[in-house]
Amino acid sequence: MATLIEIRMPEPAPDIDEVDVVAWLVEPGAEVEQGDPILEVETEKSTLEIEAPARGTLAEIVVQAGALGVAVGTVLGRIEASASPTEDVEAPEENQAAAAACEEDTPDAPKAEAETQAPPTASVPEAPGPGASVPPAGSTALARRIAERSGLSLRDLPGTGAHGRILRTDVERQLAGATGAGGAPPVRLEADCDAGDLVAILGEFAEDAEVGAIPLETFLLRAASAGLRAVSDASERVSVCLARADAPDRPCRVEDADLRGLASLAQELRQDPSEATGEIDLLLEHLDVEGIDRHWPALPQRARFSVGVAAPRPRAVIRDGQVQAGQGLGLTLYAASESQALEAARLLAHLRRLIENPLEMTL
Repeated sequence: MATLIEIRMPEPAPDIDEVDVVAWLVEPGAEVEQGDPILEVETEKSTLEIEAPARGTLAEIVVQAGALGVAVGTVLGRIEASASPTEDVEAPEENQAAAAACEEDTPDAPKAEAETQAPPTASVPEAPGPGASVPPAGSTALARRIAERSGLSLRDLPGTGAHGRILRTDVERQLAGATGAGGAPPVRLEADCDAGDLVAILGEFAEDAEVGAIPLETFLLRAASAGLRAVSDASERVSVCLARADAPDRPCRVEDADLRGLASLAQELRQDPSEATGEIDLLLEHLDVEGIDRHWPALPQRARFSVGVAAPRPRAVIRDGQVQAGQGLGLTLYAASESQALEAARLLAHLRRLIENPLEMTL
């Protein structure tokens, strides 16, 4: 008897209970190895690949590509497990209970064999009957909760997620448009940093043959990621988009930059960084133009925050209560809504602390 292994929707993070199905990477009938990526799903923060739980043949697709708001734990498809010539068929331990349940639901063995031999067919949902109400566009659970607390209707709100799904940032931006002048983000913060120690450390790296030059942008990218993780609920992944001065039309997206060393991160940015697609936590833009002390990058619809950083400039700074010559650096921040004011202020303060105490990022 064929052993059917269920492919279930995983839990990407403790605060995520719904996920969108983006695309199946294999067709029914295709052979797969355990660990092969077979399906792409998307959360508010990232796109993930689901791997095959066993070696065998994709026997059935239960949830089609494009499905929105699929609950964690839902059966997405099934694999007919197979054995290599030298080993018996054995379902992975975590899937044996699911496989047993699958077999118990089958009335008899001949019918099960017939079902696995016949090509699977996709179920087509029935169209709503006359007078039936059409539900609003798909939305994430977090977007719905924020909308409910604010009394905002989602029915006519455009979504920027996959297949038009409404995301948290869509709701926050709509609320910001109702309170901010001309639809501009109502939270706008700025800070001046003493960047003397940072400039000195980056100079030491450049003179060290073993380390090599570390661009200021690399340090800022890692600091922004660390700041987000410290003050936000982004416990699973942190996504920062870096708009670079040498390639303003090709911003790059970096995941979890704070979990990598400065040298390896700089090498990644020099080689072939990922394109900035999908939802991100923060847009970071570094502008090095003589005579410009600060700038305000636009806040993209798919980002929660945008941070502008000017290059360090010679200026007077205060150290130990004394005015001294030093290196000043201007920071600016936009946030999507007033509800993020406290989080935005904490994020900017964290960034300033890391810039003024760079050893925290280099140790």
